[in-house]
Amino acid sequence: MSSTSLTRRIAFGSLPPLVAALPAITLMLAWSDRLPEPSATHFGADGTADGFSSVAALLWSSLGLAVLLAAVFGTISAARTTRFLLGVSWAASVLAGATALVVVLANVDAVDASTVRLSPLPLLLALVMAVAAGVLGARVAPAGVLAEAPVTRGGSLDLAPDERVAWSRSVTSAPMQAIGTSLVLAGVVVALVVQTFPGVVVAAAGLLSLVFSSARTTVDGRGLTVAVGPLGLPRWHVPLADVGSAVAGDVSALGRFGGYGYRIVPGGSGVILRSGEALIVTRASGRTFTVTVDDAETGARLLTGLLERTES
Repeated sequence: MSSTSLTRRIAFGSLPPLVAALPAITLMLAWSDRLPEPSATHFGADGTADGFSSVAALLWSSLGLAVLLAAVFGTISAARTTRFLLGVSWAASVLAGATALVVVLANVDAVDASTVRLSPLPLLLALVMAVAAGVLGARVAPAGVLAEAPVTRGGSLDLAPDERVAWSRSVTSAPMQAIGTSLVLAGVVVALVVQTFPGVVVAAAGLLSLVFSSARTTVDGRGLTVAVGPLGLPRWHVPLADVGSAVAGDVSALGRFGGYGYRIVPGGSGVILRSGEALIVTRASGRTFTVTVDDAETGARLLTGLLERTES
């Protein structure tokens, strides 16, 4: 990737948090004399204010969150960039910026901050805007650097009739861990500074991303098993009797599966943590099950050897 392309991708990931925070920060500076001191910055489930901060604290927390998100997504963009990840950065940026703006607008011209109320409608609108921004960002983002063309490799391992064998590899998605961590941090900040419920939603999305950021793939006499996360749950299993064929190949997470995690696509499904090397199993029904994993060729050859031994 050229230095120009790298700069462009870093800018595409890091600038949205800063741009999205500008409206709220600008209004805080321009309307400082119209905001109550302290201002309402945290709200209960019924929309009533139950937490307060100085205008300066609200300003610095908004700026700090924008800088944090810019650093996280800029770093992600500099590594293994994909349109999906850049779309996530746009969505998180708009959600953070719009939430801060909603809080500022709720406080404008309030004589007593304890009387300020925050309707759930603006927060819902902010969430819709975030989703729309994420979709737009993923569509207009610069192309990724990962191979898109599928390359498959087959073959089998020779196994003795009574030989017991097993192969297991784990894979971790650094971008998904970075996204999960940033969303958890952003959720905690939103819950503490603005309102509990939207913060919990954002943090829960982050935890889900962290759970799906790793998986262990195992091939043995029982077939193929994929266990996700530190607890090995959820888990998917393809019995050996259901295996029609197995090959290793290169897949595109976005081009073939449209994203990360457990994916269902026409003709198959898969556990996709990244683009690149994957074990692809065609089941007896003709549908495929794909899992991205290193050294997938060994897993495919072993699965094919087990299948041939069973059929001989």
